[in-house]
Amino acid sequence: MRGLTAEDFTVLENGKPQRIVAVDEIDNVANDPAPTAWMRYATRDVAGNDLTDQLVDGQAVAIVMDDKHVPFDDSEIVVATRNAARYVIDTLGPSDLAAVVFPVHSGLTQDFTTDRTKLLDAIDRFSPEVPDDLRDRYRTQPPASGLEGDIQRYSPIIGRDPCLQNAPLLPTLRALTARMSVVPNQRKTVILLSPGSPERFEMGGGSCQAMKYEEMRATFRQAQRYNVNIHAVDPAGYRGMERFFTEPHVRNGRMAMPLDTFGAHQAATRLQDYLKLNAEQTGGRAVLDSMDVEADIDQIFAENASYYLIGYESTNGAPDGKFRRVDVKVRNRDLTVRAKNGYWSEDKDDPNQRKDAGARSDLRLTGLSSPTGLPLRASVHPVALLPNGDVDIAAVLTVRVPAPRAPADDALTLIRTPIDLDGRAGPPVQTKLSRTVTPSAGDHVRYDVLSHFPLAPGRYEIRFNATSALADSSGSVYAEIVVPDMRKAPLSAPGIVLGYASDEPRTDDLARVLPVVPTTSRDFTRNERVRAVMRVFQGSDAALAPVEITTRILGSDNLEPLVLTSTLATDVFAASRTADYSLDLPFDRMEPGLHLLSVTAMLQGRTVRHDIVFRLR
Repeated sequence: MRGLTAEDFTVLENGKPQRIVAVDEIDNVANDPAPTAWMRYATRDVAGNDLTDQLVDGQAVAIVMDDKHVPFDDSEIVVATRNAARYVIDTLGPSDLAAVVFPVHSGLTQDFTTDRTKLLDAIDRFSPEVPDDLRDRYRTQPPASGLEGDIQRYSPIIGRDPCLQNAPLLPTLRALTARMSVVPNQRKTVILLSPGSPERFEMGGGSCQAMKYEEMRATFRQAQRYNVNIHAVDPAGYRGMERFFTEPHVRNGRMAMPLDTFGAHQAATRLQDYLKLNAEQTGGRAVLDSMDVEADIDQIFAENASYYLIGYESTNGAPDGKFRRVDVKVRNRDLTVRAKNGYWSEDKDDPNQRKDAGARSDLRLTGLSSPTGLPLRASVHPVALLPNGDVDIAAVLTVRVPAPRAPADDALTLIRTPIDLDGRAGPPVQTKLSRTVTPSAGDHVRYDVLSHFPLAPGRYEIRFNATSALADSSGSVYAEIVVPDMRKAPLSAPGIVLGYASDEPRTDDLARVLPVVPTTSRDFTRNERVRAVMRVFQGSDAALAPVEITTRILGSDNLEPLVLTSTLATDVFAASRTADYSLDLPFDRMEPGLHLLSVTAMLQGRTVRHDIVFRLR
């Protein structure tokens, strides 16, 4: 239903009508169309540590795979859980970020990324194990080496309160809502794949049940305030858990006696009560006893794509910490309205209300990264073969700081650390520099730090840690890079660099390394002059030969791609056996929206291809 205004809505808080101050119709479909095949699998070439900066027009989706309560000894439910998670990944839009989170095996969590391959690999690692008392597992020390991943899987759980060590789903959801709450002005989606939890809660007192209640209430308060919707999906399907409870199982060497039909129904319903509670409190859906889980997931994404955002002024401003029930109705229309059923008001006497320290410290216990701190973006590019066989790497680091009222100097301390595939860190390199920051029309200003450094051939993560005096904050970002052995490969083209062409003499640190000023931006307007550069190397001792270049630019409709062909002749490869292919992006021939730039180099039957996704406004 589209075109509704403030006059069409009625909002009741605890039964009393409220004054509506704003109604905004949100339609993400127009900004982020249904993904084509290339949109699903083309990964971003820029690393970032800030969810808001990475999302742009997309949404944040977190998949929680409940490895605590999904029965390890029912292969059908385990496989159904993996399949439901894979379907969520297939349904993501091209600009969406997603995470796969494991409450128990937290070391296997995949943090927020657009890389579908990483997300699918994390889903394949889902494997619930025999339930036991987590408080007694590796209580004082990590396990002995020999079982791959054990330290990652189990040691983080020890950091939780003893009461919550056997209820890891509660602090995981709280930490996850805290992580996602930094994204303003849009829905954030948590899809909880779980048969439910038998937890019981009580208010007040110092019991474990009371602590669990406070943990759950803190999650709901955070989710309600920052528009995080928890959709609870039982992957077992129609009466799946009832079937499980009526079948005999051997657990911990003992036979678990099956329940009769009535007992199985009660046990399954008790689990589902927890799922219903999460959905009702956060405005999500509870998908229970479904005959078609995938169709229900489709409905979740449809509701997230188009909705109304309603702002109202509460008639009760008292910070009493009580629950306020909210009802939303549409006047004179026979419609079903789906909205969160209320919120917890602020509580001036609640220390967790003022500082959510518990949720933030649990981020590392769920495998998620720490709060952003200083927002950073980074991209790294192999650009030249050095005499000793190492490769010169060009790097651009984008720092975002608060916009000053007057021009100000920002003292930046930068530490760069390469980390190889085995997790071994190379020697850190510290650089101190200063940048003049000018006022801006917005709240923040970005500036780039350009540098280059040598690396031996191999695969790395480059950790950039930056501390800004102006922002009084620090942050880290990890950029992945594959450094080819250019001496041995007959043809190598390590990647595409996007940058700005300039007719003026350059004095930046990459002026002698690259023909463009590289940028981490992938969001452009028509009046920008953006150039793509792919550096091609011919290694070995073979005679130089011409290299054929084919460039394709595809829009979001995946139809009629723009195709350009050219040849790098033998004489353009200098003594360094290197040549540049350059293309000014033809924005005047392109429609607004997402685009894929794909460049393929071919030499005597050998091909190298690289893709970059960007948006034209």
